[in-house]
Amino acid sequence: MRMLYSLTRGKSSKILSYPFILKYKYKKSKSSFDSDLKKYGYVRISSSNVSSLLASTIKNKCKNLSVYNSAKFNEKKLFYSSFDELNNNSKYFQYPRYVHFDYQIASIPEVWQLIEQNNLIEIASSYLGCQPLITNISSWYVVPLLKGNNPEDLYSYSAQSYHYDIDWLSFLKVFINLDDVDSTNGPFEFLPYTHRGRSSKYYKDQRYTDLDTFAKPVFASGSIGSMFIADTSGLHRDGRAVSKTRQVLTIEFSNSTFGGKFKIDENLLKLKKTFPKIESVLPSSFHDSRAGKLFFT
Repeated sequence: MRMLYSLTRGKSSKILSYPFILKYKYKKSKSSFDSDLKKYGYVRISSSNVSSLLASTIKNKCKNLSVYNSAKFNEKKLFYSSFDELNNNSKYFQYPRYVHFDYQIASIPEVWQLIEQNNLIEIASSYLGCQPLITNISSWYVVPLLKGNNPEDLYSYSAQSYHYDIDWLSFLKVFINLDDVDSTNGPFEFLPYTHRGRSSKYYKDQRYTDLDTFAKPVFASGSIGSMFIADTSGLHRDGRAVSKTRQVLTIEFSNSTFGGKFKIDENLLKLKKTFPKIESVLPSSFHDSRAGKLFFT
């Protein structure tokens, strides 16, 4: 699918998305963010009292969850009982990202409350033109890298060099800051308009370390609870921390599971077995969504 996307400069995904738009029609009014998302490829949403409180609660609950390093395929993944165990007052780390298990993040009730309180399903529905699926929920830490650790190679493997995603035919990702984010802890970066089109050299399936001089990325800086929503078929990269750690929560919506393995379905099934009462904390908006119907059947 990535090769087809590259050869057609993105047209294949638009054409193949039509059947899902027709079958799973979104009948409500357009989201207020829809025009900016379609024009620029991203929107920022400032933190509110509610989102800040929920983000703080999620971060606090993550303290008791295990993490693993974003090792390269030929390197050993190391597991830690918590990020605090790994951190141990360290200023620099061996790997640039450390990740929680997806199903553990999805088991936090406040994650689902945040989805509902911020109308994220409706925003995704409006942009994708159909009722979406939730295809991934995850959280990780971006940390300052130990010097002399072959940084470009590690950054590239950890999605911290510029690239584009083709996880599914059409999709939208929400990045929620679980820390106050500025230039010191590596905010997420996105190049506006590149979801609509770009130079043919930037459709190659590779990482990019050098961009044209006129490329002006925007940054997902902001206080805890602030959000950055982006169509990451456009060029982007996860930030690179300089001196402080950043934790982010991501939620991905798609119009189909065509093109890849349906990751969240496995996580939700595991979630039901591990947390049999999880249904009681999931919001009605999820119960009624396509993702919810798959989960509950």
